[in-house]
Amino acid sequence: MGFFDGSEIIDSGALPQGDYQAVIVGAEEKENKAGTGSYVRLDYEILEQGGLTVSDFMNLFHDNVKVAGIAKRQFKQLLVATTGEPDLENLEDLIGKKLTLTLGQTEFNGEVVNSVKKHKPFNVSDVPF
Repeated sequence: MGFFDGSEIIDSGALPQGDYQAVIVGAEEKENKAGTGSYVRLDYEILEQGGLTVSDFMNLFHDNVKVAGIAKRQFKQLLVATTGEPDLENLEDLIGKKLTLTLGQTEFNGEVVNSVKKHKPFNVSDVPF
């Protein structure tokens, strides 16, 4: 390899699809714009990527039952992966929890961004560093 290898640069700003070790660095509930419910915003620091953050939004309390159902299944998967339990008392208790995220890619406002497809327990043997 020479002085600079441009093949290592991710043009879209999104990570390639796959599994990544992460730690939850932010968790907050916010009211949706319509005022008809709320969502949870989760921020994950991707450990292999030197502080890169990926955000996820779960519409746990939504007037569309199907949307809320999908979010509740995803949130339960997150809880089981991080705490081993399907219930949570305080959202802040998730801060600092480690897990493995399966990331996909999606288009948002004309830009390719990462989306969280699956939450799995943290496996220290998978960490490449």
